Amino acid sequence: MKKITYVMLAVAMTISLMSFSAAATSSDGCASQVVWSQNGITVEIIEGNSVSPRAVLFQGTYTGEGPYSVQGNCVAAEGNCVNVYIDNTDGNGDLYPVFNLCGTEVSSSQFMLEQGKDFTYRITRQDMGDIEGPLIVTVHSRDGHMMNFFIRARQFVYVP
Repeated sequence: MKKITYVMLAVAMTISLMSFSAAATSSDGCASQVVWSQNGITVEIIEGNSVSPRAVLFQGTYTGEGPYSVQGNCVAAEGNCVNVYIDNTDGNGDLYPVFNLCGTEVSSSQFMLEQGKDFTYRITRQDMGDIEGPLIVTVHSRDGHMMNFFIRARQFVYVP
């Protein structure tokens, strides 16, 4: 009886570890972390660039001290997800992006992008419905340093 209990416990632990690793890995094989989920919107952070240069909403490079704001328009037929890639590998300090998706502001200190790093922020609706309307991204520093970063965003169909 003890052996059966130990075997069942081992199987249960294995299944739980398998579901944890699936939750911590996105469909493209990159590790991701859900950092914000509220008001029907979820934001995950993925280390590195997972934004294809095709069908971009916006892209560009910014060098300056003041906040940088850029806008793109999401179209319902284009998908349920937006990836925003920010490359701060040549930056002079930490960056803090604020996302405004269809009138809902999404900001968190957990979105901080450290100097020398690059992240993709995956933004989805919790109901997995198509995203339609403006996406405004504002990037700022908290200490007023000279920012130098690249940004690109695209909308697509995400299948978890």
